[in-house]
Amino acid sequence: MIIKDFPLTKTHPWALRAAVDSNCIAENGPTYWQFSDYVHTHQQEFNSRLKTEFDKTLSALDELAVKTGERNGVDALKLQACIARQNAATVQSSLDEGRSLGVSATPTVFCQRGGI
Repeated sequence: MIIKDFPLTKTHPWALRAAVDSNCIAENGPTYWQFSDYVHTHQQEFNSRLKTEFDKTLSALDELAVKTGERNGVDALKLQACIARQNAATVQSSLDEGRSLGVSATPTVFCQRGGI
């Protein structure tokens, strides 16, 4: 299984930040799913906070990513440095690929025909 990022920034303006933070966690340890699952299940909370506190919402995502990583033994300094850089190149590449394949919503699933 291959999973790609496709943050829906029109619906969730904070989604790009969450995707970048998720990738930082994935680069530094096995806690990607803990963070990603939490963000997905609490997206309405992030959306409601966003209306009045955009910068605080982004900071809250970063703090959540760092705390999730630290609880699971991720090197905090490396994770914090990655989050501070906010390098969206990997996420943007995934978005571009998705758009080229006609993705417009999430989740989108593609199945390969033939052998396993």
